Amino acid sequence: MGNLTTCPCRKRNGELCGQDLNGYTHLIECPSHGFRFFLHGKLEDALFQCFRDALRPQITQGAADVVIDDDKRKNARHNLLTSIPSTINIVEDRDEGRGINEFELNVDNRSLGEGCQPDGITVYGGRVDRGMFPIVTRGRVTNPRQNLNSFANRVQVFHTFLDYCREFELKVEFWDVHFSQGSFKQLRTNEKNESKKYSDTFSTFIQREDEEFAPARENMRYLNSNRRGAPLVSSFGMCLSGALSDGAIKVIEKLATIKYPTPPTEGNPSGTLSYLPARAQWVGLQILHSQQTIVDAVALPLKSGIAMFG
Repeated sequence: MGNLTTCPCRKRNGELCGQDLNGYTHLIECPSHGFRFFLHGKLEDALFQCFRDALRPQITQGAADVVIDDDKRKNARHNLLTSIPSTINIVEDRDEGRGINEFELNVDNRSLGEGCQPDGITVYGGRVDRGMFPIVTRGRVTNPRQNLNSFANRVQVFHTFLDYCREFELKVEFWDVHFSQGSFKQLRTNEKNESKKYSDTFSTFIQREDEEFAPARENMRYLNSNRRGAPLVSSFGMCLSGALSDGAIKVIEKLATIKYPTPPTEGNPSGTLSYLPARAQWVGLQILHSQQTIVDAVALPLKSGIAMFG
């Protein structure tokens, strides 16, 4: 039996990870264990279903849409084949295509940096055209020989998406999920840092004077006129204890007001107060579902990691 205080997982080169287990929580997102983005993906799926449930009537009528926009989950259902950035943050001198098929691809030494790639997109006032912006379905997955998320492809779809939203007067909400193994205080700190990354990236982008992205900046100013062009990026976080971040609570409460609007409405013309307990109950159910999803997801990497000590 190995050392019970250090991680038994092995790196790609065969060496032991060797990091402190920290009460076995290290196993949850250990890069050498293979579950680094597992919990992130599960929380992402839970929020996706939350949006779908709240906007079900609008989605059915073609007045809203929601898709996953995660560049790290290539084969996840409902995920865009080519991820759409919320803004552009160019990083030079990095071969984004290397390791995929570098002998057949035209490798670009530019890539997208931090603060520009959210995890999902919600559109209000219309839907995302699946012909222009295809998603992963049961019969449609990414081709491993194609780098659909190359820098050039993502920049192109960024321009196309902004033009599409302006043409049909769509309102767009990007959302980003994050998971913290630390305390609730650490979760709040992480959320502030994530929000700052998106804010700083947009500030840098909107102040550029290059011709390549001039139309994109004009479209962003038009679509997000009440925020001076800044895209709406909602943050949704959870820590290991199951506590939700302030941003997560705001997202769920906003969706509750959409699902059960303030009367008078078609279903509540007399203006009764039944919508208030309905909102509270729905919020509680969504929080419980998110917590249960993470609890179930945490068990898998822990069980797999502990089994290595046998």
